[in-house]
Amino acid sequence: MSPDLNNLSFPLEAERKHVADRVAQRLERIAQLRREIAQLTKENIQDRFYISIHRLLPREVLGEIFVHAAARGCGAWLAPMVISHVSRHWRNVVHTTPRAWSFICIRIIPDSSYSQLVKIWVELSGQSPLHLRFETPLWGTGTRDAVRQTSLGNYLALLQPHVSRWHSVEIFIGDTPHHSIWNIQLLLQQFNFDMPKLKSFYLDTTRQLWRDYHVLKGEVSQLARLTIGHCRPSTSNHWLSHLEELEIINAAHSLLYIHGLLKACPRLTKLKLDVTIQEREVRGLNIIVLPYLRRVYVNDILYLSFLRLPALVSFTFAKPPSTGAQEGTKIFTNLSMMLEASNNFILQELNLNDVEINRFNFAFDQHTCLSTVRLTNCYVRPEALENWNQSSVCSSLKLLEFFSCDWIPDALFDLLTHDGVWLSAIERLVFFDCFGVEPEQITRILACKNSPHVVFSASARTSPIIITSSTTSHNRILFSAPSSTSMSFSLPSLPSSTSS
Repeated sequence: MSPDLNNLSFPLEAERKHVADRVAQRLERIAQLRREIAQLTKENIQDRFYISIHRLLPREVLGEIFVHAAARGCGAWLAPMVISHVSRHWRNVVHTTPRAWSFICIRIIPDSSYSQLVKIWVELSGQSPLHLRFETPLWGTGTRDAVRQTSLGNYLALLQPHVSRWHSVEIFIGDTPHHSIWNIQLLLQQFNFDMPKLKSFYLDTTRQLWRDYHVLKGEVSQLARLTIGHCRPSTSNHWLSHLEELEIINAAHSLLYIHGLLKACPRLTKLKLDVTIQEREVRGLNIIVLPYLRRVYVNDILYLSFLRLPALVSFTFAKPPSTGAQEGTKIFTNLSMMLEASNNFILQELNLNDVEINRFNFAFDQHTCLSTVRLTNCYVRPEALENWNQSSVCSSLKLLEFFSCDWIPDALFDLLTHDGVWLSAIERLVFFDCFGVEPEQITRILACKNSPHVVFSASARTSPIIITSSTTSHNRILFSAPSSTSMSFSLPSLPSSTSS
């Protein structure tokens, strides 16, 4: 029975005790119900797990699902750590899945317990290909200690018996003060042994280094992919000649070094150059022909002056937004001249990021294989589409995509449609987060006869992206005429900087 709350008089001792007992009884009942709910929930989970369809799958398949669910990179190194958050059955699956333990990160520190952990992971990896990452602690004197205290040697002693399973190796040097430059070479020298199955190599440091390093002096006949950052492998490394993929990211290098590196890699099929070119005068760079290169990602048109790419099918230009938008006219001009000098008429895909397009002066009639144009964060001026009324444009493009491209000119829609008929051969249109593109324009396209498949995601922004045009002289046209002879030109002068 509830007390009379309208009675403002203070209850007697007996009444207070009686009410307190009732409260305690209710709390005990609530606790009991919670225990029952927890038990029932647990039983439900167990029953659902028992009848779950995934129990029909072999354990090997479940293990592969677990491995692929872990993100590549940092997630892959930590994939086994999530076993503390999954059911017992999944823990058993992970424990008996060697590939879940094949991504091993070795921090080069003198710690016996960490060495024991690495040993356990190697044992659990079975016969799976190993993906190894070696890293020294950030800052401090980790590289010097790794050399002087032989901590790296101890880890290599554990891993070298399994060198036939080394599939990829990453080396990240976290401390790079001036006094450790020689220590870095001593550290890299410890990897000068045969790695017969190595396919991928990554090398980077926290700071820019201007010295060339010799690394992997042993037999690495299957090495096909190289990724570097601030650290520069010597262009005389013997394994460069059979590389198929080269990626240079988030670093500053001289054009002379990039030229020498590309010259040493004649069998490349894929290239990414996300590099800041340093200020210096370079003359007489010889033409480099890369006959097998099919996919290119660059952030500067300077490379187009000396590269000849007869097999190129995909070209991507991307510049960090902080440097300002690049002038599309000069990108198109230099690209067209490079393709013409390469006798290339098979380009299929063109991707542009952070480009201000004031004229789409690309010879569509010469590149009839071009089927995909993808623009990201680009500003397309109305006059840029003046040559799109050519029939060759309509007959070549199959896929046209815009990502975060604001104020797309109405002229585009007028060129592609007429009197309710879709004029172009474009089969797929994508507008994602494009400020100024209205649903009515999409409806107009879809209402056309033979209309393409349209993917439209309206922009949630209330204002367009502000794109600042770059005034750097990097955007000048580097070609005077198509030529197969060596070219002479000067890099633009930039403010001087102190290099380490």
